[in-house]
Amino acid sequence: MKTRTRQALGIIATLAMTAVGCTKSTAPTAPTMVPTPASPMFNLHGTVRDSISRPVSDARVELADGPQAGQFATTDMGGQFAFAPFTASATTFTLRVTRDGYAPATVTAVGNQIIDVSLTPVTRVNPTGEYQFTLTAAAACEALPPAVRTRKYTAVITGPTGSLVTLSGADLVPNYDTLVATPADNAVRFYLYSAYAAATWLEDDPIVERLDATSYVAFSGTATVMPWNPDQSMAAVDGTIAYCAAAKEASAPIYPPTCLVPPVECKSSSHRLSLARR
Repeated sequence: MKTRTRQALGIIATLAMTAVGCTKSTAPTAPTMVPTPASPMFNLHGTVRDSISRPVSDARVELADGPQAGQFATTDMGGQFAFAPFTASATTFTLRVTRDGYAPATVTAVGNQIIDVSLTPVTRVNPTGEYQFTLTAAAACEALPPAVRTRKYTAVITGPTGSLVTLSGADLVPNYDTLVATPADNAVRFYLYSAYAAATWLEDDPIVERLDATSYVAFSGTATVMPWNPDQSMAAVDGTIAYCAAAKEASAPIYPPTCLVPPVECKSSSHRLSLARR
């Protein structure tokens, strides 16, 4: 009797499981959702400078296109500006930069690049003319021979906006006797590098003067005369003066001489440049 009861219970359980299996169905699969890509976040920032790389404060930097058009930032004392982060579908932006006393500038920013803007003063000094050009080594340059610590040349400045300075009055190496000066509203910056080398192969080669058949002196750096006085001006030079005691002429006249021994160099931010109108 107990055996038949257990068999009956087993048959009932089997039927119940079969019934459940017959009524069970597969749940529908949800459709695949393709996520919408988020717009990138932009953080536009940069620096505004004048024609001789001085920071310009209180310049207005305005977004000129896109949904953010009209938003603007103002430069601080260091010439720096930054927009509040924003999202946008575009990846390029047009910026219009204005400041009293300067010509407006329009620049294109791509992505999150750091933006450097140069503003040109409406009125700039005119340094054209002939000057006595004197370069004096810093007091700390005691390793330089006394004869090369002060060098004097005649400088003729031509072109009021992108001025060339041609030196003469000594045995200067051709192509390494001309430098560039850039005027601003009240100052002039002198780039004491060969204008020829900069224009020809983008090199910062020095100005070179032969002292005799076997030696030369070379100098390079920058000097900002501020305020500009056409009659008498002085400025600190941040650069290097080098003396070579064993020179070798270059293989072609477009190159400067080379030094066969280690040159005596003095790097300082306290060299001096003076210009006196002739």
